[in-house]
Amino acid sequence: MKKLFLCTCNKTLNKWLDYARIEKEMGSTFDAIHIHDALCLEEGLTFLDSEVSAEDSVVIGACTSQIIGAPMSKRLKCEHISYVPLREQVAWVHKDDQKGASSKASVLLHDAAIQVDYMDPQTIVETDIEKKVLIIGGCIAGLKAASDLLKLGVEVMLLEPSEWSRKSYEEMNQFMAESSNLKDAIRDLVLSSKKAKTVRGKITELSGNAGLYQISLKHDSGKEESNLVGSIIVATNAEHSPPPIAKMCRYGKSDRTLLITELPTLIAKQAAKDTKTIFVAVDPSHQLSTVEGSYLLRTITQASEKGNTVILAHSDISTKDENLYRAARKAGVIFVRGSLEKVKDSKKGMVCRLENTLESQVREFTVDYLVLQTQLKPSRSTGQLANVLGLELDQNGFIKTRYSKMKPVQTSKRGIFFAGSAKTTWWPWLFNQSRRDVI
Repeated sequence: MKKLFLCTCNKTLNKWLDYARIEKEMGSTFDAIHIHDALCLEEGLTFLDSEVSAEDSVVIGACTSQIIGAPMSKRLKCEHISYVPLREQVAWVHKDDQKGASSKASVLLHDAAIQVDYMDPQTIVETDIEKKVLIIGGCIAGLKAASDLLKLGVEVMLLEPSEWSRKSYEEMNQFMAESSNLKDAIRDLVLSSKKAKTVRGKITELSGNAGLYQISLKHDSGKEESNLVGSIIVATNAEHSPPPIAKMCRYGKSDRTLLITELPTLIAKQAAKDTKTIFVAVDPSHQLSTVEGSYLLRTITQASEKGNTVILAHSDISTKDENLYRAARKAGVIFVRGSLEKVKDSKKGMVCRLENTLESQVREFTVDYLVLQTQLKPSRSTGQLANVLGLELDQNGFIKTRYSKMKPVQTSKRGIFFAGSAKTTWWPWLFNQSRRDVI
């Protein structure tokens, strides 16, 4: 028998759909029609149990199948089932036109009735899936992924760079959080991921498909081995590099020009009364991610709290934590919206010519240190790894995302995923930004 089950979604759709009319119009199409107020709840599922047999064909007119499909597929005995989302595609779309909405509902239900007549019986496909995940890299996000997977009972193999240690995690991920918080986080993640099999070395070959990948590994000791894994997570992190303005700022030639990653070490060695004037510059061609912006604000705040005069030249700063910006202002950091035009190394210090774009003025500062905001680039192993795994790279050399808006953690190859900054770190539409442009 061909049966139609209509749901009113707890009587919320009655004001938009004329169920009596729909029932009348569908009378010649279906052998039986039932209207229920809550098909997705236990009482509705029990009702379906009593009314549907294995020989029946069923059309469900209710909310989207993404909500009701899973519970109903477990309870319905028949194989031929078609879902019509009356709520999303009809009632909600035509709230001011009950007559038109009811007509559209009848058309969709009639089409569904034809569809079940041509459905093939369900087939069961058995596939072998290896319940093991390979995580490649030395990123804190890789540790987090390993920890989470182990809690779910998934076997994990962690492929780390040579001579990698907890201190390496702290050094490579220092821009992620304050030092004390980062150390605590890494300590907890190392502890919770200790059941993962750790391998020092590199992957040399990949074959197979998602769910059943054959991988070849070469240990640092020279030993080679093959393993089966269901999926792979790339967590190779990113590396800090000097910005394009580094040459103009005499980075590498003058001891007075530093990178932002070197500033914490300078501050730690600074005597209490030995205060300096520090000019921090962000390359105007580089748009900071929220992670980079937060690290910048934390670092310059620490420098200012040591009694130093800190001037920050920027185009914009992005951070998810508004309190970091407030703390920097409270510590005395001077924010200037502008960019460096020229730098000269003199006996008195670094002479920095700055164009203030808000005031349309050019100013010069003589400072003790010029600090440059770094840019993140792919780790050195990314290109070789992408070649082995068969992955695409974007224009910046990062591994390419499958579809940045809908599938931001998937690579171009099924069964291989991202963790952390193994992909491009700047995605404007993915960040809820808080920005400040200050004179």
